[in-house]
Amino acid sequence: FLKYISAQLEIDLETARQKLTDFINSIKYLDQTQEKKINVIGKFYPDHSGEICFKSFILPENFLPLANAERVIHPDAVHQIRVGDRELSNEYMSEQILLLKNKKKNIWWIILIAFFSIALIAAVIIFLMTQNSFILK
Repeated sequence: FLKYISAQLEIDLETARQKLTDFINSIKYLDQTQEKKINVIGKFYPDHSGEICFKSFILPENFLPLANAERVIHPDAVHQIRVGDRELSNEYMSEQILLLKNKKKNIWWIILIAFFSIALIAAVIIFLMTQNSFILK
């Protein structure tokens, strides 16, 4: 970076280093009423707590032309997907989603069997109580 500054300003490296240090210090020690503008880019300013912040200038719309983008999907292509801190393939993730859907279906069968088991036990208890001359009040 110092070589770039010295080449642009046509000065030696030590002078470029000093200019960069002065510029950084001028930003570092801004008080609440000051701001340091950089042409076309933005400005540095201290917030209410004294922390140095940067706000970029809004670019004119002709610098940001609209670009049409189409999503290209190759259903048979294998690609990497980041999931948390791991990289997995789209095939692996599809298999995991399919397994998860199948597990959810199996849970409903377990709930259904448990419900009918409770109903059957209740029916047997009621039948036994009525057969042994118990009076339900």
